[in-house]
Amino acid sequence: MQPLESIKENISLELKYACCFWSMHLVDLVLKDNVYDLLESFCNDVSLYWMEVLSILGQVDKISQGMKNMRQWISSSQVSLLCQFNILVSYYF
Repeated sequence: MQPLESIKENISLELKYACCFWSMHLVDLVLKDNVYDLLESFCNDVSLYWMEVLSILGQVDKISQGMKNMRQWISSSQVSLLCQFNILVSYYF
């Protein structure tokens, strides 16, 4: 197993930025057709990797902030209640 510092060194600056700040950009995003699908894909396919990278970086607090930002975007956008439910359920289960 690689030491944590060795793993950290191999995380690109772009990935660090994306993991730390994607949800801040989401809040400012206007709803478009594919955003819901991308968010659902994020929840289903990569959210655990996102959390793992933040953990390695010592930025676990960004996980709860990301979830708050996602919830804020969902409630402020015109996403139907069923879509909101699907996003949240797919994230937590």
